[in-house]
Amino acid sequence: MIRRAEAKDAKIVHVFNINLQKEMASLFKKTPDLKQFAKTQLINPKTYSVSDVKEWISGMHGKSDESLDNMWYVAEFEGTVIGFIYGEIIQSKTSIVNRTGHLDALYIAKSYRKNGYATKLINEIMQWFKLKKIKYIDISVDFPNKKVQNLYEKLGFVKTTYIYNKKI
Repeated sequence: MIRRAEAKDAKIVHVFNINLQKEMASLFKKTPDLKQFAKTQLINPKTYSVSDVKEWISGMHGKSDESLDNMWYVAEFEGTVIGFIYGEIIQSKTSIVNRTGHLDALYIAKSYRKNGYATKLINEIMQWFKLKKIKYIDISVDFPNKKVQNLYEKLGFVKTTYIYNKKI
């Protein structure tokens, strides 16, 4: 089941965020040219607390989907939260498209992967973006994360940019 996240989900969402960053760091460390990047550029979810996540999710409470500019969904299996997705609307004054949907984070617990939960979460948030009249959705996928790149391509996302980094 996919549902809007609630304050009671903050602790597990925070844990999943930490797991997500650890998994990304591990992928970067396995790629020789990216080891240093992993040490300096990955977000450290330990810099914010469960209380912060609870506050962010609670900000949706009592508000309609139409009135929100960010959305958290969770996936449940037999009453247990097994994953989440977070998306937001980005306002731009420099782009041709002045409002873009941005998928910021997606995580499924390892033992529940390859069962379609990520696709269900993505489809759910895409419906929210459509409700908000968003025409374009973007997501940044880190270079070594081939499995997620394949998932997004399977769902119709197209690679449109390359971002390069260099330590100086």
